[in-house]
Amino acid sequence: MAVIAFIGLGQMGSPMASNLLKQGHQLSVFDVNPDAVQRLVDKGAQPASSPAQATIGAEFVITMLPNGDLVRSVLFGEQGVCETLSREALVIDMSTIHPLQTDKLIADMQSKGFSMMDVPVGRTSDNAIYRHLVAAGRRYVRASRARYPCPDGDG
Repeated sequence: MAVIAFIGLGQMGSPMASNLLKQGHQLSVFDVNPDAVQRLVDKGAQPASSPAQATIGAEFVITMLPNGDLVRSVLFGEQGVCETLSREALVIDMSTIHPLQTDKLIADMQSKGFSMMDVPVGRTSDNAIYRHLVAAGRRYVRASRARYPCPDGDG
């Protein structure tokens, strides 16, 4: 299974991270709310004291944050993701941010030699609990192949 850093354990992020744990993935989690972190630790996640620590050894880094300024800070700020991110890792941003911010973040990550993709989610936290947010797995990927590919940031 994958080694994943999950950053942002709010109403959407917490159930998403929990579902990844249930599927057997190894998670390192970070959030500014220690109670949110502890709930995931109780389910088997490893706690991290910073985004940089969460990212050590991760194949994937998932951010689920409420705005673009927080995503930028988590990626590029002090003790941010880029301090420890492997060049082979993929950052997956699922945050609620403006498409132009997404474009700029992806360009800035690419300029530093990192890979990042925009994977917006639709629906509610209840849908996150029941795993009804994104298409995943071979069957769903085949069924959902884009007919009209969109550039990053276009949702």
